Amino acid sequence: MWVDFGGGLDNVCPFCFRGGAVSVAEKADFKVLPHEDCNGEIRFLHSTPHYPEWPFAKASHTSDELAEEVAVALVQMPASSLAAQTAKCAGWTIPQNYRPVHECLMELRLSPYENYGKVTFADVLRQYWFWVLSIVVLATLIFLFVIRASRLEERLKQSARDEAALQQAHDELEEKVAERTFDLEEANKSLQDWTNSNRCLLPPCHMSCEPRSTLLLVSVDCCCRGWPES
Repeated sequence: MWVDFGGGLDNVCPFCFRGGAVSVAEKADFKVLPHEDCNGEIRFLHSTPHYPEWPFAKASHTSDELAEEVAVALVQMPASSLAAQTAKCAGWTIPQNYRPVHECLMELRLSPYENYGKVTFADVLRQYWFWVLSIVVLATLIFLFVIRASRLEERLKQSARDEAALQQAHDELEEKVAERTFDLEEANKSLQDWTNSNRCLLPPCHMSCEPRSTLLLVSVDCCCRGWPES
């Protein structure tokens, strides 16, 4: 069976080649993609950054005293001991820096970093609720102020239009009053001229309490009949 790609621990291939699990002819078919940051500190060929392995952790129900005793025994275990040879290891050491492991899990979105970097609306409200509330209140006040200002502006415009209409009506009324006054003055002047021109034809008459219209008719009637010659 042939595959295009495979992965494994960096110390697996040397053991396979050395132990005869892979023949010399098959060994030529294997190609390891070197890591770009390979600086020679790791003696095995590798394609990824170096991550600590085989961590030894304490269970939640294990006491701290027992965990300390086990940790001291593991650190003090020599490579020549039977336990180390049985485990095929050179011994134990203090915990290494596991920060690269966390960064790898973050990049691959694996547990416990499935939602790493994702910010939901609930997270924003929970963390910035004061600022969100302040912005909402400020926006509401600005909105109400704009509405109030718009209504006041509309009222001012309507008042200006009403004042302009009232001023126009006042001007038109004054113009009509001036025209009527001019007409009355012209009529009065014409009547005065007619009275002055026909005063010599009117007989002397005594003052009377009759209305002017009656006196005017009598005068006109007298003028029409004429007066007898003396």
